[in-house]
Amino acid sequence: MMNKIQKKWILFAGIFLAAGLCAAYGWYMIFAQEHPQPGAFSVQVVLTLVIGSLLLLVTGYLLIFRRWSIGKIYPLTALLLGVLYMIALPVYSKPDEMAHFDTAYELSNAWLGQEELPWEELFAKRIGDTVYQDTTLLVETYDTYWDTFSGNSDETLTAVENHSTGTVLAAVVPAVGITAARLMHLNFGWAAMLGTLCQIIFFVLAVTYAFRKLPFGERILFVVALLPMTMQQAASFSYDCELIAAAIVVTALALHWKYGSETVKKTEILVYAIATLLLLTTKSAVYVFVAFLPLFFLFRRTLLQQRRIRRVCVEIVVFVAAAAVIFLLLGGWQKIYHVMVTWHIVPWSGDLAMSPAMLFSEPQLLPIRIVRTIAENGVYYVLTTVGGLLGNIDIVISNKVVFPILLLALLSIFQTQQERERIGVIGKKERVCSVLLAVIPDLLSVAAMLIFWTPWYMEVIQGVQGRYFLPTLPLLMIGVGFWKRPVIKVDTDVWNRCFAIAMTALSYLTVICIYIAVAKR
Repeated sequence: MMNKIQKKWILFAGIFLAAGLCAAYGWYMIFAQEHPQPGAFSVQVVLTLVIGSLLLLVTGYLLIFRRWSIGKIYPLTALLLGVLYMIALPVYSKPDEMAHFDTAYELSNAWLGQEELPWEELFAKRIGDTVYQDTTLLVETYDTYWDTFSGNSDETLTAVENHSTGTVLAAVVPAVGITAARLMHLNFGWAAMLGTLCQIIFFVLAVTYAFRKLPFGERILFVVALLPMTMQQAASFSYDCELIAAAIVVTALALHWKYGSETVKKTEILVYAIATLLLLTTKSAVYVFVAFLPLFFLFRRTLLQQRRIRRVCVEIVVFVAAAAVIFLLLGGWQKIYHVMVTWHIVPWSGDLAMSPAMLFSEPQLLPIRIVRTIAENGVYYVLTTVGGLLGNIDIVISNKVVFPILLLALLSIFQTQQERERIGVIGKKERVCSVLLAVIPDLLSVAAMLIFWTPWYMEVIQGVQGRYFLPTLPLLMIGVGFWKRPVIKVDTDVWNRCFAIAMTALSYLTVICIYIAVAKR
């Protein structure tokens, strides 16, 4: 009979073998078949194989021998994977990233005292920050991108087309990186990298905080936070980074106040307020419904137990109301009015879009079109949620990686026997509230695409991507999972560590698949 030490070493040997197989697979698929020219691409591939393999080994060692929890290992894993995604997917290679970069850059201009130009469609940029414009990843693109790190920065300002989204609050984090680079007179490459690093660090810190507060559902959070699509958006200038992080934090705090703690700290209220403000001021505030989750979860406790909890609920309402006022003061009212009364032109077709007035006159059109859209594009939504299609939705990831990720996501919603004994069963009312507060923002996102991106005559809604569902995905998975039966009869700590290793490996393999897809072009 083997003792525990021997079993640990055998398991670690298996992880070592897996790391070696991942590296060998990447090397064979890229270099043995495609023969890319020596350059930045080849160097990046080699570094990715080395760093990714070391990450697997270190993760395995810490989980097996040091018995780190799934929440404790997350910051290390996510930070290194975030860097790998940042390098594999340079700036502008993700959806709408040029617009998000310009938003952060415009905010940086304001911080540095740069006066706005008299034309709304233009704003000032350093000439050196306008050279790189590549949005399609090719092997040669990496050489072009890394060339932006060399030489001195041209500080001369020039007027360029403004692609800004106008979402100022969510642009604060990447604007810090851009501003730091400009103050140090660093060139475009460093400005883009520092801005992206700020995004990665912010996301990792937010999710780590959520892990600290989460009373259960650690596997759900780990899987969602390391999904290839999540990592891509976290390692970009997109406000999806802030939006997903804010929704995760609010969800974790709601569960913490309901199931994990009998006290509500002032710091938790402050964090909740900041997260709510991000939810309210990003993507037309459709995700603000998530911020009401604590109210629904604390309602029964409010009535039956403590005056202190009632005060917390009042504070939550006050913070949401204050965030709503700030949203309106920042131009939210004008945006709402514009949406309601204006006929919109679909940018990609030049046709009139479906107006709110048309929807109100024929309300049955919305559910009919949603059903048709899901029936036709359901698989596409799953792929763009998980990360089967990355970059500008043009990098195809192998199903050999996507399917195991989907399997892990499915398994994460089942409780272990130990968790059942410790947590119990989530109440039906809480389940209903969770699912509704997750589904409503998703439906509103779809409705927004119907209004802004779909010609009035089309029966299938255009422009919807699975990444729009990521902020509410943990809440939805908690709401539909954790049934009374079945339960998984394994040790919880062992199960969690297996999840952590498997998800880390799959996310690392996804980075390899990115390079494989680029090499084949």
